[in-house]
Amino acid sequence: MSELISGSQKETEAKHLFFFHGSTDRNIEEFQPEKGQYQLRGEKPAVFATSFLEVAIAFMRTKVCPGVDQKIDNGKTWHVVISDKEKFLENDHGGAVYFLPPETFILNPQAKLVGDSEYISAQSVKPIKKVEYPSSLEAMLQIGINVYFVDRKIDKENT
Repeated sequence: MSELISGSQKETEAKHLFFFHGSTDRNIEEFQPEKGQYQLRGEKPAVFATSFLEVAIAFMRTKVCPGVDQKIDNGKTWHVVISDKEKFLENDHGGAVYFLPPETFILNPQAKLVGDSEYISAQSVKPIKKVEYPSSLEAMLQIGINVYFVDRKIDKENT
């Protein structure tokens, strides 16, 4: 069994059979390393993945809807808060969750958004499997994510 090492963080391949990546794009044949939306300056391009199916499904939602925030409570309760219900529903065309092989992934030491469930690979990655969903909202609800639509601007400092 080989080890994936990131600084003092060690993970073994046996811990995860695969990682997940959610996208509105249903036609990805190979993921290429790229800059992430929340990466810090100086960080290298990477393929992003998560160890939680719930996180991948939450990221499968439309990117054109503003005011989306997500919270995870100890990996047990998942919440997504959406500030523009009408726009979200208009643009919810679903997407796909890709299952990625674990061999080249390491725990992201700079993970800000999803904590210790975000993994990165500096190499291109071909999916093992893909599951398509016609609606990201329906997928979130089916897997048990609490989805909230609010009528006010989200105050990220107080949520």
